[in-house]
Amino acid sequence: MKVDIRDADTLKAVRPSDMAAYLRARGWIQVAFVNGRAGIWRWHDRPDAEVLLPGDRAVADFPARVADVLYSLAAIEDRSQLEILLDISQSESHMPVSMSSAS
Repeated sequence: MKVDIRDADTLKAVRPSDMAAYLRARGWIQVAFVNGRAGIWRWHDRPDAEVLLPGDRAVADFPARVADVLYSLAAIEDRSQLEILLDISQSESHMPVSMSSAS
């Protein structure tokens, strides 16, 4: 069953560092850094597949951006948003997201 996760409190609780750890673990590569606030990540298997990872939970539209990431990941990876969110929430990441310029 595929569902869209829209609960703002659930989306606000997602840590950018956990999203980045999930992406790295699945073979995504950060290719750019935008305005000091977000990273562009590309999937190694599909160079046309990109997500914009928000780096700051204080941004007003953070929940909407996380929802966009989950929507894109579900389509690209052919997995449910619930599975992806569970994997992200179980991340071992406790380090801040490195939002430096990609090489």
